[in-house]
Amino acid sequence: MTSASKIDREELRSIADEGLMTNPYNEFETLVQKVETLKTYLVRAASDEREVTYGDVSSNCGIHPTRRGVLLGFLGIHEDRLDDPPLPAIVVSAEDGKKVGDGYWVMVEKTDGLIDVTPDSEAARRALWCVHRNSVFREWGERQAATR
Repeated sequence: MTSASKIDREELRSIADEGLMTNPYNEFETLVQKVETLKTYLVRAASDEREVTYGDVSSNCGIHPTRRGVLLGFLGIHEDRLDDPPLPAIVVSAEDGKKVGDGYWVMVEKTDGLIDVTPDSEAARRALWCVHRNSVFREWGERQAATR
């Protein structure tokens, strides 16, 4: 597991080269900067065991809503490849009663370590999401405690 909230540039490039996610920007450097900003924001929230909304992500990270899902996907796959829990698990809809969007499950299916197939029932998806969210809170809470 990584000790810092930095982005592995080669992993991001690999995710794009493998066609798992498509870079929504003309420049690779813009993608790196946006994912770094997103990760820093989500790590801070996770360290405080706090969920954030999709709107929070857009406004606090300077990410246009049409690119937000792709960037969350890049970050989730990136974290899985570093053997870290999926930070996008703490991003929820303000309207749907703290529920992750459909894109979360698309991202999860593209990882190597989270699941192979999204559960069929809403109850099973919610239970799995709770496991993911709690693992994010635990991991980043422990990291924060270790630096005190």
